Amino acid sequence: MKKKIINLVVWILKFVGGSILMILLYGISQLAVMPMEEGSYLIENLWLRTAVVLAVCFALLSIYRFFIRFALKEKARDISRKKFFPHLPAGLAIGYLYFLAVVGVMVICGCYEVASVQFPSTGLYSMLILYLVVAVGEEVLCRGIMFRMLDERWGFHAALVISALIFGFMHYGNPNSTVWSCTAIAIESGLMFGVAYKLSGSLWVPIGIHWAWNFTQGNILGFSVSGTAEGPSVITPLIHGPELLTGGGFGAEASIIATLLGTLITIWLYYKYYKIKHDNEKVL
Repeated sequence: MKKKIINLVVWILKFVGGSILMILLYGISQLAVMPMEEGSYLIENLWLRTAVVLAVCFALLSIYRFFIRFALKEKARDISRKKFFPHLPAGLAIGYLYFLAVVGVMVICGCYEVASVQFPSTGLYSMLILYLVVAVGEEVLCRGIMFRMLDERWGFHAALVISALIFGFMHYGNPNSTVWSCTAIAIESGLMFGVAYKLSGSLWVPIGIHWAWNFTQGNILGFSVSGTAEGPSVITPLIHGPELLTGGGFGAEASIIATLLGTLITIWLYYKYYKIKHDNEKVL
């Protein structure tokens, strides 16, 4: 009994310590790439900012690898270079097609119209590299550390629900956020990213989904991203109708359309995971 308590305390310290470490590193890393209030950047030169973004992502992944190896005594196979090319593009495709589907349903419902189309190339590129840091930082934290450790100790379903709720309510301080908007994110993305991670055994898949998810909704389709103000976008939309369908000021993520479509994708991924698991058990 005493040994179990000690093991639990050690696990809690590692879980909290690893999470705090990644939150701090992620917060610091955003200073170099997050636009300031006046629309300028700490690093104005675009190519230097790109180099800093790549260095930051490499640092976050390297520190994650170090944490997994020395704190958990495991190998970080989920960020293997061998999994990068098949898994990152797959994640990007899921995130991109998901938001196209969300907008397609909104168009059918009469909630979304195209007002204008433009290509602010520099602004789009700045947001693209910003969302890469967001995707890497948040997925290393929520899936790489939180989901992984919860799954190993409490099982897949507990890890899925707890990590999804934490991920959803991390957005509660965002502009225009509500209990519903955070719950919607937990359902449509927190669960989806968790199942995608478990199915693939790779962080590259949820990183890809997350990256394409934010960039597509904000900088291609013109929505607010998790409540934050719209940046430069390819499409300037006219969004009208009830908030239940459009998501209101928080953006499409708070839409019941996004929630239902995200749930369907999660169910599909969940089915694939259990089918593979069942087939492997039959072989054994």
